Amino acid sequence: MVLNFFKRKSDGFKIVSVEEAKNLMEMKKDMVLIDVRTEKENKFEGNIDGAILIDFLKLNHFKKELEKLDKEVPYLVFCAIGGRSKAAAALMTKMGFNEVYDMAGGIKAWQKENGKNI
Repeated sequence: MVLNFFKRKSDGFKIVSVEEAKNLMEMKKDMVLIDVRTEKENKFEGNIDGAILIDFLKLNHFKKELEKLDKEVPYLVFCAIGGRSKAAAALMTKMGFNEVYDMAGGIKAWQKENGKNI
C-alpha cells in the first residue's frame, strides 16, 4: 500500500491521519514522537508509547527543548485533538526542522482507532 503523505501540507509540515502516522512510525525507525500536551493531560488521558512530552503551553521551555533536538530526523507531533500540535509543527518548521508531521485529531483520534490503553 502506497500512501500519499504529502497530500496535505501546511506551512512546511505534513498533516497525517492516524493510519498514516502508524505507517510512518513503522517505516521511519528514527522517527521521534512529541506530545505537546500538558503533563496533567498526559497523565490522565494516556500517551503513545515512546513519545517525548514537551508542553507547548510553556512556549519558552518548548523552544529550549526543541533546540536540543536533531533537526534532521523525522518528528511526529500530537496533542489532544490537533490544535496545539499544528502550531507546534509550524514553529518547528520555522526553527529549521526538516521533516515534521502533525497527527490530525491528536491522541483522541489515536485512541479511537487503537483503544484507550497505549
